[in-house]
Amino acid sequence: MRKVIILLAGLASALHLSAQTQLSGVINHYAAVTAIDTCTFTLTVDETSDFSAGQYLLVIQMQGAVINTSNSAAFGDITDYRSSGRFERARIAAVTGNAIVLEKALYHDYQVAGKVQVVSWPVYDVAVVSGELTAAPWNGSTGGVLAFEVADNLALGADIDVSGKGFRGGQANINDGNDCSWLVNVSAYSYGLNNWRGAAKGEGIAAFLPGQEAGRGAQANGGGGGNDHNSGGGGGANVNGGGNGGENNEPTTFGCDGQFPGRGGKAAFLTPQRLFMGGGGGAGHENNNVGTAGGAGGGMAIIQTSFVSGNGYSIKADGQSAVSSIGDGAGGGGGGGSVYLLTTSIIGPLTVSADGGTGGSVNNAGDDRCHGPGGGGSGGRVVCTVNPAIISVNGGAAGISYNSGACPDSPNGAQAGANGFSGIGIMWTPLLPQGQQPNTPPMVLSQPQTVTACVGQTAFLPVQVTGFDLQLQWQVDTGAGFVNMSNSLIINGVYDDTLALLNVAASQNGLTYRLALQNDCFGTVYSDPIVLMVESTASPSFSFLTNGLTTAFTNTTAFPGVFSWDFGDGSSSTVFSPNHTYATAGNYTVTLTVNTPCGNTFISQQITVGLPPQALFTSDKREGCTPFTAQFYNTSTGDYDALSWSFPGGQPATSTADEPLVSYELAGVHDVTLVLYSPFGNDTLWWEDYITVYPRPQVAFDYTIDGYQVSFNNLSVNADTYTWDFGDGQNSNEASPLHGYAGPGAYEVTLNAENAHCANAAGQTVFITPTGTTQVDGIALKVYPNPVRHALVVQSVGELPEGWRWQVANWQGIVLDSGVLQHRTEIDMTHLPAGGYMLILNDARGSVAVHQVLKW
Repeated sequence: MRKVIILLAGLASALHLSAQTQLSGVINHYAAVTAIDTCTFTLTVDETSDFSAGQYLLVIQMQGAVINTSNSAAFGDITDYRSSGRFERARIAAVTGNAIVLEKALYHDYQVAGKVQVVSWPVYDVAVVSGELTAAPWNGSTGGVLAFEVADNLALGADIDVSGKGFRGGQANINDGNDCSWLVNVSAYSYGLNNWRGAAKGEGIAAFLPGQEAGRGAQANGGGGGNDHNSGGGGGANVNGGGNGGENNEPTTFGCDGQFPGRGGKAAFLTPQRLFMGGGGGAGHENNNVGTAGGAGGGMAIIQTSFVSGNGYSIKADGQSAVSSIGDGAGGGGGGGSVYLLTTSIIGPLTVSADGGTGGSVNNAGDDRCHGPGGGGSGGRVVCTVNPAIISVNGGAAGISYNSGACPDSPNGAQAGANGFSGIGIMWTPLLPQGQQPNTPPMVLSQPQTVTACVGQTAFLPVQVTGFDLQLQWQVDTGAGFVNMSNSLIINGVYDDTLALLNVAASQNGLTYRLALQNDCFGTVYSDPIVLMVESTASPSFSFLTNGLTTAFTNTTAFPGVFSWDFGDGSSSTVFSPNHTYATAGNYTVTLTVNTPCGNTFISQQITVGLPPQALFTSDKREGCTPFTAQFYNTSTGDYDALSWSFPGGQPATSTADEPLVSYELAGVHDVTLVLYSPFGNDTLWWEDYITVYPRPQVAFDYTIDGYQVSFNNLSVNADTYTWDFGDGQNSNEASPLHGYAGPGAYEVTLNAENAHCANAAGQTVFITPTGTTQVDGIALKVYPNPVRHALVVQSVGELPEGWRWQVANWQGIVLDSGVLQHRTEIDMTHLPAGGYMLILNDARGSVAVHQVLKW
């Protein structure tokens, strides 16, 4: 149901009393609602004599909450508030018999079984509270509520007091003479009123259930009654819980204890736009007809005024305190009620209270008894748009069990009620609910006949409607008749006047939709069918074929449109299927765009163009002797991304350089391979035996000197012909010649060795000295070769007697080597560095000969 809110300012008054009205006593009239016709805005009530057209009234549901009724501590827990505590202001259009017809639809839904009442809403220009202003007490159907409005100033000359006008306390009416048994455990959470095991529960926002009106379990925010024997009742509650009642502690072994007192009323949690009266306290258990009832809860005051002049007075909605008992259990205190004060200013001191009532105490009259006192009622709820001087929402104190001959003064476990709640400012919107919707039939004001959308877009189907309490439902016909739709990931608004179809598909083209306007009062009205026209967005596509730098494009798009090509190189075309030649090889992103009534779409593909590669190469030379080095040159053509060389037997063996330099250390024939890699195909050039490497002659020789004769020993390899230059102007082509020198000297001997492809040379210095002959004691000794490289030979011409020795010394006279001289003695000189040395020869008689030797 659609509703319109009204704010604090601008409330009109249909009934203005005198310019300054004196207020006291009860100013409201009440009637119980027995039926509600939401189609005609009609309330059937039990009394209409005090109501007339043009008046404002308050509609409020007092009860109707659902509670847990299990035999457990959860008894009384509120499981569903339904419309309990809902209220609103309304204006009367007409009164006929027992029917009150309203001008506009109700803002809230109500359940008649939940004790709905109407309360007159008088409106004054200026008002003065000249005597205590109050409400009729709640009687189970009506009362408990004070409601009025003052356009200007409300001045207090007395208190506004609805204390104790709320839900009724449990009555102490158990028949006397019942007796208890100390063997029986009386612990149930509910009993019937005709069962003396439990006292009556206090009243709350949930109606009593037959057979469960008594016992310790709470009745929603009503306190539980005390269980046998003589335990106290629980305190009533509002937005917070009431206090539990006290136990009866019997001092004797066989006395009847009352260990299961009434539990405090359950909290009716804070919710927007709900107000509750205080719950009634539970009764104390009795068997002597002196137990006391629970206190009534505080009533409800709803006051709207521009200004409040407090003048030190109070607005009260306190819970009623329970009466004390003498000799039985006492009742619990009533819960604090509710004050809802809507004003823009408070002038002067003002106290607003919704305190809980005190639990009843027990006078044990000096007996050895300890009867159970009552629990305190909780504080109520105060909501003011501006802050008064004092707000009090205190919980009521627990009662006391006193004057016992066996027990000290004590609450015996009875508890105080919890504090209530006070809120300052705007607690909810609207501050004062009031329906604004007239009773009009459903009607379609405007709608489209067709809606056009593109594939993938969102189609909106708007229908402008009017009517009272409309329930909207979109339907679709896919070929088998109209069926109701449901919201999903691609459908939104099936219960609104505008349907949104997300991401529409081509398959939805031609589907028909309509909106059903449902109303419980006027039936169902349908909009005209709306046809969805889906235009497909062209999905462009193309293929291509490359040939070198030229590419042929084929447009394969299935839908008409205006086409444009971007070839990725700065060139474009509007030809349907163009050919394009690129200036250089490479990768290009080609985009085809098509313009259709549903917008522009495009597709892009990457192409690669270029010439097929051909592998080619050359080198600076192809043959030679070891070590051989060749410089290779890549002369390939076409387009390629990478290359690789292979040089078996070469260093490096492979390469990715464009012009590698390769060395060959071993003789032989060698292949060369060049591979090109390209998107247009790979190409390989393999050149068998491309490189020929010949062995280079390795030149070496040694020699033996005998006087002026030198015997040369050719040690060369890989050579066919030889040329000797003896350093004295003489030459020879023999492989290992014998050459005689004319005289002593140092001769540079060079050997040139050649084969069919290359040559090589090596040289040595040959030292020729006269052959030395030394006479020692008539013995001739021959010393050669001199100069010497390896072994110096000392040979006697004749037989050499024993006792001869030799020494080799440097020019400083330091002996470097020595030994026994034989007929032929070879002295190893290889370990000595080149230079001059002395050969010292001596016999057994000490004769000495010194011979100069040159080591090279």
